[in-house]
Amino acid sequence: MKKKEIEKKWVIYIVKGERMKKFLLLMCVMASFIFMGNVSAETFREGAFISGEYINKVKNGKTYYLTAQFIKDDSNDSIYCLEPFVEFSTGSNYVKYESGFENQLNLTSAQVRRIKLLGYYGYNYNGRTDNKWYVITQYLIWKTIDPSADIYFTDKLNGNRINKYENEINEIERDISYVDQNIWKDSTVQVNLGETLVLDEPKLQNYEIKSSDFDASISNNSLIVNNVDKDGSIVLKQKFDKKSNLPAIYLHTSSQKLFKVGKPEELEKELKIKVISGSITLDILDDDSVYTVESEFDNVCYGIYDQDNSELEKVCTNQELRYKKDKLKMGTYLVKQLSTGIGYVLDDNVYSVTINNNETDKVVTLKNKLIRNDIVINKSYCKGSNCLVEPDASFSVSDVNGSLVKILTTDSTGIADIELGYGSYTIEQTKGKEGYSLADIIETRVVNETDKLLYNINNNYIEKPKEETRVLGVVKEVEEEIETPPETRADSFTEIIKNLIENIVDFIKNKLFFIKNVKN
Repeated sequence: MKKKEIEKKWVIYIVKGERMKKFLLLMCVMASFIFMGNVSAETFREGAFISGEYINKVKNGKTYYLTAQFIKDDSNDSIYCLEPFVEFSTGSNYVKYESGFENQLNLTSAQVRRIKLLGYYGYNYNGRTDNKWYVITQYLIWKTIDPSADIYFTDKLNGNRINKYENEINEIERDISYVDQNIWKDSTVQVNLGETLVLDEPKLQNYEIKSSDFDASISNNSLIVNNVDKDGSIVLKQKFDKKSNLPAIYLHTSSQKLFKVGKPEELEKELKIKVISGSITLDILDDDSVYTVESEFDNVCYGIYDQDNSELEKVCTNQELRYKKDKLKMGTYLVKQLSTGIGYVLDDNVYSVTINNNETDKVVTLKNKLIRNDIVINKSYCKGSNCLVEPDASFSVSDVNGSLVKILTTDSTGIADIELGYGSYTIEQTKGKEGYSLADIIETRVVNETDKLLYNINNNYIEKPKEETRVLGVVKEVEEEIETPPETRADSFTEIIKNLIENIVDFIKNKLFFIKNVKN
């Protein structure tokens, strides 16, 4: 093979090799388009200049100055530049991306989010149709993309720095700040049971309700939740209804990157609602302060009423003695006894209970009272019409079952008493004064607290047969000497004197009779 032919063959190989490299490079680029973006058929062009709007951009000691100008697409939509220091070239063949902005623009997620929001709330948002709003939006986007650059308005082309559009800039900044900030300081709010929650917040203009556990609505920048009766949540979704398309960026190898405004991602905010309710606990107590075996603590019932006197709950002792009524609204409630058990006094008191945010849980102690009464024994012992109080007399008190309740003993005034609860009782004297009879058995019953259960018991002297005795041949009937009480129950002082005189006369007669018989 000749040398020329060899060289020609190598040239062919080299050419083929270069073509192969170019082919592989083209395949890689096409693959990147397939997986990362699409070649856009749209054409971007320069629009009209905006009169009187001048901006300087300074970086690394170099100043770029310009008169503001629109950039338009085929639909005549306004497009924004994303590279402050790169020239824009009219044309097509841009690669379009609707996601992955961070990687393509080498920006943070926060920067990308801000650019999308600036585009949405800037030019053409809610009456912002003047050309100045396009200039302001572009200005803010540049400052977001390259915060290290010095970008400012001038009074003329490459003129002096001026402060311009401060109020308009603040308007846009306020709008975008409302979007992603927390709507409320706390994501959980507390509401009294049954109340309507109203939250006023300008930021709500950017939200709509996605889901709710309540009857909720947004009206005039207020969230209204009616009749909150449980714990739950409301999910709010950001509302971007001015745009339907997604935001997009466009990349070109010989032109700066472009941005088309679209609908930003709709973030969600959850508001949790916790209900504050009150409770009333009824602590129903039996009465063990007095003796009884016949009372029944069943069917003792109470009612809980609201302020309109409507019954909310009926609670009876055959259910439970401690009952808690919860999930009550803040306010005042009434507790009344509806029925009582056998042997108990019906409580006619009405108990008022107030529940508020400082005292949400209240306990009402309901003490039931047994019917009770005092049984009093007034004991005397008598001989004839002469009666004396009898101390130390004993009586047994038994219940209806025959069980001994207590032994009563009269005091120095002859009195014995006992308080007993509802039921029947038997009173029997077990001890009395010697020589005197015992009292009859007493059957009594406690059924109310008004009857006077006083028993006056007089035991009589037991007469013994008379005995004959002989005194100096004279038969005389001698009566057994009877103890004379130290004090009598004479009806009057006169009667006492009369009795004393009669005794003295009898004594003298007996003496005279004895002396006469001795002389004889």
